[in-house]
Amino acid sequence: MHHCFELIDLRNGTRLTDHLRIHCFELDKVRSRWQGDSSPLTAWLHFFAEGESWTTVPDSYRSPSLEAAMSVLERYRNNQHDYEVYRAREEWLRVQATLVRDKQEAEERLARAQQQAEQERAEKLQAQQILAEERAARAALEAKLQAWMKQMGTPPQE
Repeated sequence: MHHCFELIDLRNGTRLTDHLRIHCFELDKVRSRWQGDSSPLTAWLHFFAEGESWTTVPDSYRSPSLEAAMSVLERYRNNQHDYEVYRAREEWLRVQATLVRDKQEAEERLARAQQQAEQERAEKLQAQQILAEERAARAALEAKLQAWMKQMGTPPQE
């Protein structure tokens, strides 16, 4: 009922960090197991699994943190307005986080597009410069050819 996931390289078993673990609990299995265990972990698991049906914290689970969580649960359970305010605030925070993330992504896309446009302008300018140099070189060659043909007595070609 308790699963712990870590970041580990599958090829060589190297753990990326000791500072990140994801714990998943199967709350539906909490009721059938750990009966009579009053450890803090068991207390919290029972609270998450069954807390909505509690009117008070069971004596075997009493702790300041669990009592505080129970009082918050009671406050929202007994006051629909407070609960709706809480839910609205949570929704607002979620929307704000989404907006911030979307703004950052848009700014990154804009920066990439501007960089690409600048690179394309630079490439176009370079191509224009090469074309101008080629035209100047061709004009110089044509002028030399005309001068050489004039020296040889051949009529200039158009």
